[in-house]
Formats: sequence, structure tokens, C-alpha cells
Amino acid sequence: MNALRSFRVAAIALVAALAADAARAQDISLTYGRRVGRGSLAVTIGIPARTCAPARVWVPGRYDVRCERVWIEGCERQVWVEPCYETRWDSCGRAYRVQVRPGHWRTVRDAGRWEQREVRVWVPGHWREAARY
Repeated sequence: MNALRSFRVAAIALVAALAADAARAQDISLTYGRRVGRGSLAVTIGIPARTCAPARVWVPGRYDVRCERVWIEGCERQVWVEPCYETRWDSCGRAYRVQVRPGHWRTVRDAGRWEQREVRVWVPGHWREAARY
């Protein structure tokens, strides 16, 4: 019986010593068991771990540079189309020139192309969990 009492005192001392480290430990417990007749009896003394909200850190907003594929429209330009003339003959067989289609400006668009460009994009500030060591 004296051994049981010294074991209890040692168990209580151990739990008290470990109580200071309880914040860092996941869970501290001490179990003592004894067979009684055909069964057993067990007593568990424990200190539950503290659960703290994770530390949060503010990450300020910043500009990120990203590569984007951008469609570049072709240039639009004006081209002069010459007037069109024909030679005709009158009833006496004399040749004369007739304008069939007048000259005019025509709008021409060159072919477009894809291009890789670096674009600055604003990333807003946000909260994130601090790194744990």
C-alpha cells in the first residue's frame, strides 16, 4: 500500500511539472491501472491542450508582373485605287477615252497577330496565417 501512495505522489508531481509545458504539448495525460478480481480499474489524469487561434499576418497589396497572350489588331490604312478608263470609238471610227470607274480611297486592314506581353496586375492586400516553427 505504501508503494501505491508513493506512486500517486510521483504521478501528481509529474503532472504538475508538465503543466508548464501544456501550452506547447498536444495533450498530457497520466493513466494508472490495477487489476481488481476478474476486472480492472484505471484512473486517468490529464491536461487538455490549449487551442489557440492561428496568428494572422497582414500582407500588403502589391503589383505582380504576369505574361499574357494579347491579340494585336492589324493596322488600318487608306489605299488609293486608280480610276479605270476604256477606249471607245464613235460612229466615225475615232477613238476616245471614257472613265468607267472613278478613282477612290479604299480602307485596308493588315493581318493581326498574337503577342506575349508583360502586364502589371494589382493584387490587393489580405490576411494569411503566420508560419509556425
